[in-house]
Amino acid sequence: MEAMRQSWTDDRMDDLVKRVDHGFAQVHEDNRELRREMVRQGSELRRENKALAKEFREEMKAVASELREENKAMAGELREENMALAQELRGEIGGLREEIGSLRTEVGREIGELRAGIGSLRVKVGQEIGSLRVEVGQEIGSLRAEVGQEIGSLRAEVGQEIGSLRAEVGQEIGSLRGEMDARFDALNRRFDTLLVALIAAMLSGLVGLAASIVF
Repeated sequence: MEAMRQSWTDDRMDDLVKRVDHGFAQVHEDNRELRREMVRQGSELRRENKALAKEFREEMKAVASELREENKAMAGELREENMALAQELRGEIGGLREEIGSLRTEVGREIGELRAGIGSLRVKVGQEIGSLRVEVGQEIGSLRAEVGQEIGSLRAEVGQEIGSLRAEVGQEIGSLRGEMDARFDALNRRFDTLLVALIAAMLSGLVGLAASIVF
């Protein structure tokens, strides 16, 4: 029984190995077929790319030639337009130069008139300043006199006030000195009383100590 089972297992294993080998062989064959297909498609793609590249180059050349022709035409038109604009600008610049010349003449005339007006104003301002200086000098003189009078009166009033304040301060200081003297006298009396009491206490203590030593 055991021999039959072993034989059956070996047969199954051999069959499995054959199937695996067949499967790998089929996979290898499929891979080779896939490689051949990829090589064939790659060749076809290369041919198509070459053809497309050739067509693209031809189209680019045609477009480039068309663009060159258009650029040449546009350049010619732009040159003509620039020349026309330059002529117009030259004419306008000439007109502006004439206007600037006339403006310079007018400005020179206006400046001359302004200078003459400034000269007359300077004379008038000088006269006004002279009269103002005289008036200011007079006002300053009168103000100095008034200020001197006010200062004199203020000095007198301040002197009187300072005199009265000195008298009042002297009185206050005298009264304060009297109060302070009275307080110092009271303190001295208290100090003397305390000193006498302290001496008496010390003497009584010494007497008691001496009595205790003797007896």
